[in-house]
Amino acid sequence: LISPSLDIQSNWDRHQLKFSSSADLAQYDDNSSENYEDFNVGTSGRYDFSKQDNVFAGYNYSQGHESRASPDSFSGSVPTKFYSSDAHLGTVQKLGHIAMRLGGTFQNLEFKDVPTNAVHINHDDRNRDLYGLGLRLSYARDKRLQPFVQFVYDRREYQDTLDDNGFHRDSDGYRVAAGLQSVIT
Repeated sequence: LISPSLDIQSNWDRHQLKFSSSADLAQYDDNSSENYEDFNVGTSGRYDFSKQDNVFAGYNYSQGHESRASPDSFSGSVPTKFYSSDAHLGTVQKLGHIAMRLGGTFQNLEFKDVPTNAVHINHDDRNRDLYGLGLRLSYARDKRLQPFVQFVYDRREYQDTLDDNGFHRDSDGYRVAAGLQSVIT
C-alpha cells in the first residue's frame, strides 16, 4: 500500500487558499483482483471582507472503492469503484458576540457496475445527488465556552426513480442541534 499526499496552504494574514491531493494505491501479491487505486484532489478558500465577515468555498473530486464484503457489492469479482464530486459554499457573519454561519453543500456520487462470474451487478440505482443547507448561530462572549444552535436540511435525489428492488429512495432530512463548544488550553 502506497499513500502519497500533498497539501499546499497559504499563510496569509487575511484570506486563505488550500490545495490538497492524496492517493491510496494497493497491490496484492496473490489476489490482484483486490487491487485498487483511490485518489482525492481538492481546493478550498476563504475571502475575508473583514475580521467579522467572510465567504468560503471549496471543491473536491475523488475516486474510492468499496470492499467486496460490502452488502451492496457482495459477490462482485472486483471491488466496486465510485466517484464523488463535492462542493461547498458559505458565509460567516459576526455582530458583536453573535456569529452566524450559513452554508450549502452538494455531492454527486456515481457507482460503477461490477462483473461477477455470471452477470454484472448493476449499481446505477445507487447514483445520487445530495444537497445540504445549514445555519449555525453561536454566542461567543467567552472564547472558552460558546453555546450554539444549528439547523441542517438535506435532500437526496437518486438518478433512477426506483432502485432495482422497486423502492423509491429519494428523501428529505432535518437535523436540529444545540450544544456548547469549548476550547481547552
